[in-house]
Amino acid sequence: MSPASSNPRPKRVVPTRLGNAGVTSLEFAIVALVFLSLIIGCMDLGRYYIIEHSLRSFASEAARAALANTTMSASSSNAMSYYSGQAWSGSLTAIVPFLDPAILTLNVSQNPNTTGVVSIDVTATYQFTAISPIWNSLNGTLTETTKISY
Repeated sequence: MSPASSNPRPKRVVPTRLGNAGVTSLEFAIVALVFLSLIIGCMDLGRYYIIEHSLRSFASEAARAALANTTMSASSSNAMSYYSGQAWSGSLTAIVPFLDPAILTLNVSQNPNTTGVVSIDVTATYQFTAISPIWNSLNGTLTETTKISY
C-alpha cells in the first residue's frame, strides 16, 4: 500500500489570517473608548479640584484685603470691582487664573458685635460644570466662606 492510500482523508489547509481580519481594530476601538473616558474623567476631576482650591484661595485673599480696608462696602458688585484691580496689583485673572470672572461671585459682609468684635464674612461662589458625563454629580455651585474676627 502506498502512503497516500493509507490515509483516507485528505489533509485540510486551515487559513490562518482569513478568520482574524478586523479583530485588532475592534479590540483597539473597545480599549480606546474605555481609556479615553478614563483620561477625560481624570482631567475633569482634576479641574474640579483646581477650581475648588482657587476659589478657597480667592476667598482667603479677599478676606485679607477686606481686613486691610475696613471701609469697603458690603455689596457684591462693589466688592468685585474692588477686588478686580484696586486691592491687588494685577487683575483678577492673574490672581485666580482658573476661575472665570463672569461667573465668580463675591459677597463681603462686616458684622460688628456688641462686645466690640468685628467679624468679616467673605463668601465666594462659582458655578462648575463638568465636561464629561461621568462626573455629572459634581455640577453645581461651589461655595467657599472665610470668616475673620478682630
